[in-house]
Amino acid sequence: MLKIIMWPQKIRTPWLEIRDGQLKVQNTGSNPIFDVTVSIGSKAILASDKIPRIEANAWEICKEKGQPISRNKLGEAIVTDILSEGPQEITPAVVTYRDFGGKDRKHQLDLKNAGAGLAVFLPTDKK
Repeated sequence: MLKIIMWPQKIRTPWLEIRDGQLKVQNTGSNPIFDVTVSIGSKAILASDKIPRIEANAWEICKEKGQPISRNKLGEAIVTDILSEGPQEITPAVVTYRDFGGKDRKHQLDLKNAGAGLAVFLPTDKK
């Protein structure tokens, strides 16, 4: 079973969460963001379709080939990443987007095994 454990923080970058069994991305900023994609794994084993726009403080469902990315699909991608890369503690989740000013951005969240579940957190070496 895959369980997402959130560590609440005040952030102004995209955030991921499993809600209603689907992977969702949140725009935590105060302006809309554009052309949002989410990739899971060091070699982007699972990549979402492009989301054209996410309003400030809004959530959007991540889809792959038009279908919502389910909790099971996310779990399969993480297992595949672990098996393909050898022993590792962290699976990267990268969110790429264009900000309100038109600048291309890339934000990484780390997925880490947390006993009975999976923790989603900001990398410790983040600027």
